[in-house]
Amino acid sequence: MTSISPFKSLESAIKALDGRINETKKLVESHKSSLGEITDEEAAESRNRFNSMIEFPSTESVKALTPRDTGIIRLRNTERELERLTETAGMELIAPNGNFVMLPRGERLVAPAGFHPDEQVFVKPSSAAIVSKLPNSSNMDCYDFTR
Repeated sequence: MTSISPFKSLESAIKALDGRINETKKLVESHKSSLGEITDEEAAESRNRFNSMIEFPSTESVKALTPRDTGIIRLRNTERELERLTETAGMELIAPNGNFVMLPRGERLVAPAGFHPDEQVFVKPSSAAIVSKLPNSSNMDCYDFTR
């Protein structure tokens, strides 16, 4: 099992995200280049064959998928990934870096697309406090990133 470690800084996390966006853009272009022109009708047919295979798994439904179908599906999935990563790049993020994050009760930290929660990069909550020392009492929930 691969170990995932926290980013040391928000800057390094953003740099890694930018790198992933660039890699994904290259992958999209590579898929497009190898597939050539794809009509809307062809994309819809590929999607229908794929959905049929997922909904009713059988040898026939798997055989019905052509290599071009899987290429078209792979392209669409990669385009979706790029959309999600680009959306993350536009978000305000936090990296607690060995501190505590205090949130109003019931709120949670959310790791955005492109980041695993163990990397400790999160969407900045609307109201939160990042502190190095906890107060004696509080009516807020606390996430501990000091370990």
